[in-house]
Amino acid sequence: MEIKESVLLVIKTELAAAKCELERLENLTFASDLKEARIETLRQEIQQAEERLKL
Repeated sequence: MEIKESVLLVIKTELAAAKCELERLENLTFASDLKEARIETLRQEIQQAEERLKL
């Protein structure tokens, strides 16, 4: 399955944004269930995006 260039660009842009948000959240000093849930969600989204880019 071939992915269009415009879709690849969106995936790459969103991947970069997710990585930035993940890094920012991981550097926050307070503990929160919501923060940890968002970190886990971001990790999953990053993994999925990276898998799509490998196709």
